[in-house]
Amino acid sequence: MEQKNENLLFNYKKSVMQTPKGLILFFHGLGSNKDDLIGLAPYFKDYDLYSFSAPVRVSRRLNIKCCSWYTWERDFDLSQDNLHELECLQNQILSIIKDNPLYQNGAPICTFGFSQGGVMAIHIARCIPVHKAMILGSFYPLEYLTESAILISEIFIGHGERDLIVPFYYAQKLHTHLKQLSTIKKIVYSLYPDLGHTISEKQMEDIIYFLKN
Repeated sequence: MEQKNENLLFNYKKSVMQTPKGLILFFHGLGSNKDDLIGLAPYFKDYDLYSFSAPVRVSRRLNIKCCSWYTWERDFDLSQDNLHELECLQNQILSIIKDNPLYQNGAPICTFGFSQGGVMAIHIARCIPVHKAMILGSFYPLEYLTESAILISEIFIGHGERDLIVPFYYAQKLHTHLKQLSTIKKIVYSLYPDLGHTISEKQMEDIIYFLKN
């Protein structure tokens, strides 16, 4: 079901289960929208799902208008202006999910981000505790990843070794850095040899196993 909060469009899909396990927040890649990752809903029947559309911004890097979680100016980096953009979005998202009874009752919150959406899936843990984060084909500037700033209990990092958009060594760097943070209780790091910048069935199988264990 499409809904809108201020300028933030999102799809909401209620779990078919009588007692859902929690919430999953989906964040799409650059240029996509809320209708993309919600297509993965059949994998997550035990959860209430929110799939958000990033605001339309002018990408100075690509010189086009597209849905983007922040103004993309530099490859795989965040400026102070970008941080402000992300913080504004995380506050809007919190205002959306806070009315969900699952959130009010302390149910686990999980995030799922692909490509640039992985940045948002990690960054929102600066304002709400994330039980499980699932990051595919993505990155995050390491200088902003500290124990006091990021509230993530468990994280899945999946990346295709043939990814030419976001090279897989960004996943390697993220994995190495996160291992140093004592606040993260579990890290699952998976590389997929024949995969490019996309989501595969094998990744989804691994993610479902990660959610259940």
